[in-house]
Amino acid sequence: MKEPATSALRRLVRTEGVIAEDEAAILRVLAAFETGPADFSDYLILDAARYAEALPLWTFDEQLAGATGAKMVP
Repeated sequence: MKEPATSALRRLVRTEGVIAEDEAAILRVLAAFETGPADFSDYLILDAARYAEALPLWTFDEQLAGATGAKMVP
């Protein structure tokens, strides 16, 4: 189910004339999304927190809490 969306996003980012603000970040987030249980948007937020050196990212999302850099709110 994730594969069609991730393939489409990869093609879009690599399309001539398309400018992504941070292509490397999108590709990192796609890789995490493909292998992890959380949503794409959750991994995007986690990647932004990592970039901002604001880890751990505290979350209520049990799926995201298992990712490196994220922790479940007690």
